[in-house]
Amino acid sequence: MRTPLLLLPLLLSACAQPPADSGAPGSFHYRPPNTAAWAAADQGEHGAFIRGTARVVSVDQTAGCATLEYQGNLVQAYWQIETASAQGGTVTPTDALRPAVGQYRETDVRTQEFAAKPGDTIGFVGMQTGQSIFLQGIAVLAP
Repeated sequence: MRTPLLLLPLLLSACAQPPADSGAPGSFHYRPPNTAAWAAADQGEHGAFIRGTARVVSVDQTAGCATLEYQGNLVQAYWQIETASAQGGTVTPTDALRPAVGQYRETDVRTQEFAAKPGDTIGFVGMQTGQSIFLQGIAVLAP
C-alpha cells in the first residue's frame, strides 16, 4: 500500500504541463488569429459571421476570388463559383448477373457570378476565415 503513495509525486511530475513560455519540442501554444483588422461592431453576436460594406478592387470570376477594400485594408474574399444538386432518379436491381436498370439524370449545376465590377461599392454578408472572407451574398450599392 505504501508503494502507490511513494509513486504519486513521480506520477504528478510526469503529468505536469510545461511552463507557458517553454519552447520544448512538441509543445503547442494556441495563438488566436490576428483580428485587429476587423471591427468588433461587425462581428457582433454572430461569431465569425460579418456584415459590411466594401469597395471592389479586383475580381477573378474563374477562381471565385475578389479583392475588397474593407475598413482600410485589402482583404481577399471568396465565393462558391457553382452549386450542384442531384436530380431524382430510379434504379431497379434485376439480378446478380445483370447490372441494375434505371433512369439516370445529370446533376443540375448552376454557376454563380460575382455581380460587382472593380470600383463598385458592395454590401455583403460572409464568414471571416482568418484574414479573408467567404462570401454568402452581396448586393451592389453604388457602381
